[in-house]
Parts: sequence; structure tokens; C-alpha cells
Amino acid sequence: MEEIKLGLLSKTILIALVLVIVVALIYKRSNSFAGIYESDLNEDYTGLVLKKEVQKHNHGARVIYLGYKPILIDSNFYELIDIGDSISKKKGESVIHLFKTNGKIHQFDFNFFYSNSKYRDKFLKYQEELKLH
Repeated sequence: MEEIKLGLLSKTILIALVLVIVVALIYKRSNSFAGIYESDLNEDYTGLVLKKEVQKHNHGARVIYLGYKPILIDSNFYELIDIGDSISKKKGESVIHLFKTNGKIHQFDFNFFYSNSKYRDKFLKYQEELKLH
């Protein structure tokens, strides 16, 4: 009898542990957008674009380099950027400024991107949560 109870206790502990892990993963996944958004918002960079690349090993991510610093860029904005252009983003701002070598200036607001992309629902939910605090 004790072996059965110990087996039952082990199964109960195992099931409880699996449930805790599943709940933790669901919670983390639902809050991952906030982390991505805050990370984008808190980035700060300025410099000359020295290199561009599409990282096939990273799901086709578009990356530019200011010196050795890689910066992930939205694919639509990436197409506007040429080597030799300058780019600037201040910490806490959602706008990236692109200064072309021909004197033209472009801006990319990732709030607009998030609100009009596959992330729209998560972005709007996150904006509502910020208003409540």
C-alpha cells in the first residue's frame, strides 16, 4: 500500500509541477510583447550605417551596423537605408531618424508599426495596461 501511495504522491507532484511550468510559460509568453516593446523604446543609438545584412540564420532579420553594434530594423524601413546614411534614435522615443546622404530625412515610428502589424492586438492591450497604471 505504501508503494501505491508513494506512486500516487509522486504522480501528483509531477502533475502539479507540469501545471506550474505550463502556466509560467503561458504567462511569460503573454508578457513577452511588453519586454520587446520596452527594449525597443529604451534603445539609444546614433551613427553612420557601415553595413547592412539579412540574417538568414535569424529568420531573415534585417540588421544594420553602426560600427560593431547590430541594430534590428523593420524590413520596410530597412529598404530605405543605404550604407553611408546616418541613423539616430533617442532612448525613450519611438521614432528612428534616417538622414540620407542626399539630404533627405525619413522617420520610422515603431508605435505606428506595432499598431498596424500582426502585433496590433498585443500593442493595443499593452497601451491600455499602461493607461491603467
